[in-house]
Amino acid sequence: MNIFLQHRTELAAADQIIDDLQVEHYSDLASRILACSDDGIIICDVEPVEGLGMRIVYVNEAFSRDSGYTFDEIVGKSLKILQGPQTDLATLIRIREALKAWQPIREEVLIYKKNGEEVWQSLNIFPVANQQGLFTHWVAMQHNVSRRRLAEAQVSHLAFYDHLTGLPNRRLVLDRLQHALPTTSRKHECGGLLYIDVDNFKMVNDSLGHHIGDELLRQVSGRLRACVRATDTVARLGGDEFLVLLEGLSDSLDTSASQVMGIGEKIRECIAKPYQLKQHTVDCSVSIGATVFQGQGEVVDELLKRADLAMYQAKAQGRNALRFFDGDMQSAMNSRVAVERDLRTGLKKDWFSLFYQPQVDSNGHIVGAEALVRLQHPVRGLVLPADFIAVAEETGLIVPLGDWVMNAACDQLAQWAAIPVMADLSIAVNVSARQFHQEHFVNSVRAALARSGARASRLKIELTESVSLVCLKETVAKINALREDGVCFCLDDFGTGYSSLSYLRQLPFDQIKIDQSFVQDLPSSLAACSIVRTIIALGKTLNLGIVAEGVESQSQQDFLKDHSCTLYQGYLYSQPIPVERLMDLRMGKSTTSRLFNGPAMLSQSGD
Repeated sequence: MNIFLQHRTELAAADQIIDDLQVEHYSDLASRILACSDDGIIICDVEPVEGLGMRIVYVNEAFSRDSGYTFDEIVGKSLKILQGPQTDLATLIRIREALKAWQPIREEVLIYKKNGEEVWQSLNIFPVANQQGLFTHWVAMQHNVSRRRLAEAQVSHLAFYDHLTGLPNRRLVLDRLQHALPTTSRKHECGGLLYIDVDNFKMVNDSLGHHIGDELLRQVSGRLRACVRATDTVARLGGDEFLVLLEGLSDSLDTSASQVMGIGEKIRECIAKPYQLKQHTVDCSVSIGATVFQGQGEVVDELLKRADLAMYQAKAQGRNALRFFDGDMQSAMNSRVAVERDLRTGLKKDWFSLFYQPQVDSNGHIVGAEALVRLQHPVRGLVLPADFIAVAEETGLIVPLGDWVMNAACDQLAQWAAIPVMADLSIAVNVSARQFHQEHFVNSVRAALARSGARASRLKIELTESVSLVCLKETVAKINALREDGVCFCLDDFGTGYSSLSYLRQLPFDQIKIDQSFVQDLPSSLAACSIVRTIIALGKTLNLGIVAEGVESQSQQDFLKDHSCTLYQGYLYSQPIPVERLMDLRMGKSTTSRLFNGPAMLSQSGD
């Protein structure tokens, strides 16, 4: 019996020795495995360190390599040492709740290395129990996912942000607007939308180059961001169009509208300051459409349409303006769409024709005519330019329409050349900014002259001051190229734009036209008389011909003639008329002493 008990005791001792050896073996094996792991491993006590968090009791070499903390620097510290200002609080709360419930959890957390560098880690955290089933430690296995997160962020940025300006794109801002509607309604607040379009951007882009246009858009986007709060969204919808989403405005619709107006005017004034784009100084303005929303019952597409309609209203009223949406804008937009459709159809089906307003000398003799385009609509009849030129400008259709006018005028000159009584007449053609700044403009004019056989010296091209002063060097080069062919150039509406003696000296014009806004006040207005006398004297000094437009009375002509202006155009002589009627007048078939009883026909005419 004693021998048996002794044997059992010896066996038990042997088993314990074996167990101890196995524990030591596996413990050593586990240590070597933890040390060799490429992923960081952290082991913490379940008991917090003075309420600051779990105490770290072990980290492996991979953790030290990734974090910059040595074993001795990190052991005994709280996990809070790895947190920083951008660590997501919501993620930390989810981890804390899982630990309280003794549940494993997997999360991606932004942690901070010893040198302050941010690192995204995927954490897999789980509890470890002892042989009695009591939880004694937490083990966190971390894997660096910064590269993947960066790639995802880049893909997200490409999907939701504009590559040129870095602003949110259409997709992102409309998503934010979708979320803003219920939030606005729930908080009993108002929000606002500003639809912003850069005026005449295409002119800058075409005349100075796309790289200058891109830089202008970048600078505009920077100014837009500077004009709003950090909580507002500035987005680029595409091209030269931007959208500003304003949230958290007043609970009063009227007060919110006032807030939106204030921000919109701040934007308009800020954008209007000059831009330095490499060697170019460029002025810029914006047209802004505004609307206010309260969230309940409203939809994104309708709000966007309201702001868009208001923006077009701002453009129609002269640009560089802010307009709020109202109910009448929808019908106006329907009308605009119809006009655009008529323009496109008219260009395809040849609905356009030229009318001519005579230019006469002091003896009443016709010396030339200004070509004015008309749309001969099959249902609406004769449509005047005032009803379609603005839409043609906005849509870019002004370029093919301008080409049509140039070709038609050259054809007419060629026909007149074969008629002795008409052969010495010139035709003046207005050229828009978009048409003039097209790269092919000079070649297109030369092609029209060559195809028709018209004499270049009988063609007069009229440019406004605003057209002439965009990229002065390019403007001078184009004018000189065509003047060498014999084409004449006239500075139209002189005195109403950006008149500058230095510019006028550099621009190689043959003629200037006194704007009708000055002529109409002659001779009763002393100011108008002084301005007109100055323009005439300036033209004579620079050896330029002078044409006065908008002459409607004999007293106006007498004043102009007395001050050495002897070329006139206006309703005193004739309204714009078809070519057949002009030829009758030139051939002396008119039965009146004047070409027409002009003032009596004002209501029927229009340029």
